[in-house]
Amino acid sequence: MRYEVESVRDKGWEVREDASFAGLYRMAPVRRVEMVREGAPAEMLNTVAERTGMAREELYRALGLAPSTIKRKLSRHQRLSKDESERAMGMVRLIGQVAAMLEESSDEQDFDAGAWLGRWLARPNPALGGEKPLDYLDTADGRQMASDLLARMQSGAYS
Repeated sequence: MRYEVESVRDKGWEVREDASFAGLYRMAPVRRVEMVREGAPAEMLNTVAERTGMAREELYRALGLAPSTIKRKLSRHQRLSKDESERAMGMVRLIGQVAAMLEESSDEQDFDAGAWLGRWLARPNPALGGEKPLDYLDTADGRQMASDLLARMQSGAYS
């Protein structure tokens, strides 16, 4: 199932199902850049926390976001800044990557990509010297490392 973005402001950040996360993962980078520049609704972080099974505070900390700022934006129904949106998009892409991996490799319908990702991020990882991938999500390079590890798992080159 392809996820087409009709309007960056109205539709782009509306993700609930694995297919829509996978669609954002597969989306052309220029479209994701537009979405980040527009700013994610602060509520997107709640969606990510729910999908991954992470406590909101844990997610904010992992992404290097100030909980008080996020709570204020949530209460006022505001959009995240460009930097905050970039971090939220990083998590959305990771969920989407897992969902896309599943679509490409199996017909398993009951697999929850977000919940699996949340558990995987919280476990010590030998490829990171025993550190948790969660501890690296506050930087773009750290999010890319997590993405690379997921890709290596899919290809069988995991170490």
